[in-house]
Amino acid sequence: MAIEFRCPYCTATIRVADSAPGRVGKCPKCNTKMIVPQPSAALPPTLSGDFAGIPAPSVPDDEPVLLEENDADVPDVQFASVDDPPTAPFEAAPTALPTNLVPVIAPLGRRVVKKRKTGRKRPQVMWLVASLLGFGLSIGAGYVVWQQVLGGRLDGELIGTTLEDPHLPPATVPRAALGLISSALDPLLSDLEAQPVPLVSELMDIRIGGSKEGLVITIEPGTHTRWYRVDAKSHPGLAKFAAEHEKALNAPRVKQLDQAAPAFIRDYQKVRKKEADASEITPYRDTLALNALVHGLGAHTAAVVGRTVYPCVYEQADGSLYFLLPAKLKSFTLQGKLHPDGSRGLFTGEFRVVVKPDRSVPSESSPVESKPAKPAEPVMDEESKAMESEPETSDEMSNDSKPRKKKKRAKSS
Repeated sequence: MAIEFRCPYCTATIRVADSAPGRVGKCPKCNTKMIVPQPSAALPPTLSGDFAGIPAPSVPDDEPVLLEENDADVPDVQFASVDDPPTAPFEAAPTALPTNLVPVIAPLGRRVVKKRKTGRKRPQVMWLVASLLGFGLSIGAGYVVWQQVLGGRLDGELIGTTLEDPHLPPATVPRAALGLISSALDPLLSDLEAQPVPLVSELMDIRIGGSKEGLVITIEPGTHTRWYRVDAKSHPGLAKFAAEHEKALNAPRVKQLDQAAPAFIRDYQKVRKKEADASEITPYRDTLALNALVHGLGAHTAAVVGRTVYPCVYEQADGSLYFLLPAKLKSFTLQGKLHPDGSRGLFTGEFRVVVKPDRSVPSESSPVESKPAKPAEPVMDEESKAMESEPETSDEMSNDSKPRKKKKRAKSS
C-alpha cells in the first residue's frame, strides 16, 4: 500500500510506500527536500465498483516524510509524482546534526522576505509640511508689507511738538530758474531785496524777497496760528515710504516750482510797471513759496483739525514737517493732501499726532513764579531826610498837643 501526499511548495502529488515515513527525500518536480509524513491511524478506505478489493492509498499527516529506498510497493525507490515522472532518489536521513549550524527561528506558516533597500530616499512628511507652512507665512507677511507700504495703508501715532520760534532758515530759488538775463533780473532782485512782496493771511505771513543768488522766501506764523513740528522719520513705515518714493513724491513739486518761478518774475515786472494789479501775485503763495519751503513728503501731506485742512509749510532734510495750526491743540490728524478733484495723491496714509509742549520753552500753563522786585528808593537831600524824620501830625493832634495859655484878667483898680 502506498502513501500519497502533496509537496508543500509546488503542490505536486507524491506517492511513496507506507514503510517510508520518517525518511528524507526530494520532490521529483522542484527538488525540495522533505520528510515523508506519517500515515493516519485510521484504516484506509476501500474502493467500490470495478476497483473493489484494491486498497486505497493511506491518508498522510500534514507534514511530508522520506521514502525508503528498498520498498517493494514503490518501484525504483523514488518519489512517484502524478504530474511529472520521478527525477531524484531518496537520501538517507543524517544521523547527527552538523556542529557549525546556527539556529534560525521563523514564525510558522510565514516566509521571511527581506525588502531590498534602494538608494532613493522618501522625503519626510514633517519637513515637507514645515516648508509649505513657512512658504505660506512668508507670502502672507510680504502681502501685508506690500499693503502697508507700497499700497499706502500707513497708519499709527506720531508725536508733535509745539514751538515758539524754530528759527527756520529761508528758502532760496536760484536765479537760473527765473528765466531772465542778468541785466533785466538784477534790478528786480534789488527791488525785492529792499521791499519784499508780502503774502499775509491769518494762517501765515510769507515774504518773497530777493538777493544776488535769487528769490529769498521766509515764513512766519499768522495772527491765529503757532508752530507745530512732526518727526516723520520716527515712524518706520512712514520713513521707509518717504525713502522709497522720494523721486515720485518730489517730481510734481519741482515741476510746478519750475513753472511758477519765471511766471512770478514776469507778473512782478508787470505790477512794478503798474501794468497789472498786485492781486495777481497772491496765487504764488502756494505754487511758488510753499513749494520752495517743502520737499517731496511735505508737498503731499496736510494737517486736519476738525474740518479744516492746513498744508505743510516747511520741511527739513532730517524729515521734520512743520505746520502752522491754531494754538493749544492736543492732537490733530496727518494725512495725504487731496487733489482739487477730491482724490488722494501718492501718499494715502493717515496718522494721529499727539501734541506735546516743547521742553526747551516754559509752558504757558505753569509760569515760573517770581518775587516782586523792591521799588528803588529815590535819592533825597539832607533837608528832605530831616523833614521825613519828623513825625507827621494831623490838625486835631496839633491843636490838642499845644498847651493852652491862661489869659490874665486885668485887675480892676
